[in-house]
Amino acid sequence: GQLLQLLAAERRDYHDFFRRLGNVAAAELATLDDSFVDRERWRSWRTGYRQRLAMEDRDDSQRQAAMHAVNPKFVLRNYLAQLAIEKAENGDDSLVNTLLAVLQQPFAEHPAQQALAAPPPDWGKQLEISCSS
Repeated sequence: GQLLQLLAAERRDYHDFFRRLGNVAAAELATLDDSFVDRERWRSWRTGYRQRLAMEDRDDSQRQAAMHAVNPKFVLRNYLAQLAIEKAENGDDSLVNTLLAVLQQPFAEHPAQQALAAPPPDWGKQLEISCSS
């Protein structure tokens, strides 16, 4: 729909955005305004979304739990796989083990592993990992 088109047009990270959307109370959706260049398009979607939320029979905590149950906080990003491969090739399997532990429960918060949930750095956005890696 409209939001997915906006996210694609602005090259936003879907996983990160939907996690943040789930964290924000309906009354505080405007705090996400700075996430978008095309704020008018975002505000239009935000207005319709708030109206839809007002019609639902659940509070913010229920909505948050539902959103977080289907939007993983952690995904195996190519740059993380590349870093893990490089470390493993040098005899350090710690990142492989950490990724394995986190990805076994990708919807959990894992506070000590926040950095693994961050959007990819600029150098990692175009990185491709082959099946033979």
